Amino acid sequence: IVNVWIRRYFWSNSNNSFWINVKGLGDDEILTAQEDVGGDEPSDWYQDSDSEYWYKWRDGHDDDNGLWRWEKYATVTLSGSSQQLTLANREPYSFVDQILITDNLTATPSGIVSPLQSPPETRICDKVLPIHYEQYVDNPSYFSGVDAIGPGGACMKKVEIKSTTANYNVGTSYQRSYADEIQNFANWFTYYRRRHQAMRGGLTAALDGLSGIRTGMFWFNDLS
Repeated sequence: IVNVWIRRYFWSNSNNSFWINVKGLGDDEILTAQEDVGGDEPSDWYQDSDSEYWYKWRDGHDDDNGLWRWEKYATVTLSGSSQQLTLANREPYSFVDQILITDNLTATPSGIVSPLQSPPETRICDKVLPIHYEQYVDNPSYFSGVDAIGPGGACMKKVEIKSTTANYNVGTSYQRSYADEIQNFANWFTYYRRRHQAMRGGLTAALDGLSGIRTGMFWFNDLS
């Protein structure tokens, strides 16, 4: 049994909620702080298409909007040695910078908690979260298995094209030979490496194959 504390910042009373999920657990194993004082409503729990339970953490917050504050989310009965906690924004001006999970059920955190060791976060590339971009910029050592993260949160891997490597992306649906890969890079470099080139290339591809119409291009604004 552990307590889950969240250090959060709410811009206002109308921006003070998150979706929270502990993978594999539902409302039977999670006693939210709001429920503990008799305020939890059944409508605050939602089950997604994967049968995962998400809690709409929105009510019972202390009225100190505009300040960073530790707040207890729930007491959780864990079902194994490894559990995954996921937070998702429900409103745009709600922020989290630290989460504390502790088996000391009487402890109350304050200030910024400094862990004895910062373990690397294993990046799950099939779940793209834009917040991971900022996290990677601030603490790249917290992530493993990626070379970079794009602004949208997608994983990026460095690929070196060498004549000594016969095939790339082996075992995937987009496996390519060295000749295919070097040609792919040449196409990108020639036609798409700059934003205006990518725009022109996309426009040309959209019009390719059309017939019976007249098209033209003109400047919206020719000022630099």
